[in-house]
Amino acid sequence: MQVNKLLYIAEENLKDRLFIKDIVHNFPQGEKMVLLHEAFKGSVSDTRFVTKRISAYFSEQMVYNNAFSADQRKLVEYENGTYRVNKNLIFSLFQHIQLFILNPIVSKEGTAWLGDPMELALALRQQLEISSTTLFPSNSLSPLANKRPVIQKDSDISYWQNLYEEEEPTLKRALSLAPVQIVPPSSYGS
Repeated sequence: MQVNKLLYIAEENLKDRLFIKDIVHNFPQGEKMVLLHEAFKGSVSDTRFVTKRISAYFSEQMVYNNAFSADQRKLVEYENGTYRVNKNLIFSLFQHIQLFILNPIVSKEGTAWLGDPMELALALRQQLEISSTTLFPSNSLSPLANKRPVIQKDSDISYWQNLYEEEEPTLKRALSLAPVQIVPPSSYGS
């Protein structure tokens, strides 16, 4: 089983309904992806709701998906400062779907806990052997995304920071998740 891509969605993107609709309408058929989004308003219940809402949007467009909080079915557990991904379970759930939607609510000592989404993204990428990570700009119409920069190291973001100061949070995320490509939600599949 090969997962092609990890899509990372920041909290500010979750607040933009048109952004989410762009992601949904431009989903590339035939690829297997994990979509991980940040916590919403720092709340477990709000985050779970947003996960299910995103899943519903994809279902409306006939994109077969499963949406889970990472603590459900012990998909991801946080133990001794590390995220342990239940790779076998995720791959078995992936057999008949194209998209696996996760949030950063993980199991920690048997309870639901809001984990660090960046660390979780890195753990998913490593443990599921995902080769490509996609990040979206804070502003879906940002010219930065149209340039489709690939961020691999510190020096890659300095040029972009000077041009697009408003995208500094996105560039910092990109550096933490490197290697990553920043793309617009309207054409991330191409």
